[in-house]
Amino acid sequence: MNQRELNERIAMLEHKRDRQWEELSTEFQVFYASINLGNLIKTTITNTSQNPEFKSSILNKLTDLLNSYLSKKVAGENASPTRKAVVAIGQYLITDIVAKKSDSIIALSENVIRQFLSRKNKKGAEDK
Repeated sequence: MNQRELNERIAMLEHKRDRQWEELSTEFQVFYASINLGNLIKTTITNTSQNPEFKSSILNKLTDLLNSYLSKKVAGENASPTRKAVVAIGQYLITDIVAKKSDSIIALSENVIRQFLSRKNKKGAEDK
């Protein structure tokens, strides 16, 4: 090999190294963005919210918690039997309404979460 061929080979290898470095850098940025805490949370929420079983399960749990909290607040600890009966009927009605309208409640909650996340993303973009 003469000097010119050697210089061409070196230039070609340097170009290959630079191109590989750029590709590696891009891949690292994509990887880093994917493990960013905000993206992990967003991905987790998106994936779990698309699971129908999760939606109904979380809705049932939230309804139970809300009913329990409201019954304790409304009835109190030393409530009369009549008041406890009224609270129990109210719990039944709320649970029945939620069960019948679960799809629309889930859709509404998904929209609220999306708006919250998009607002948070816009705010984060403005801060940068």
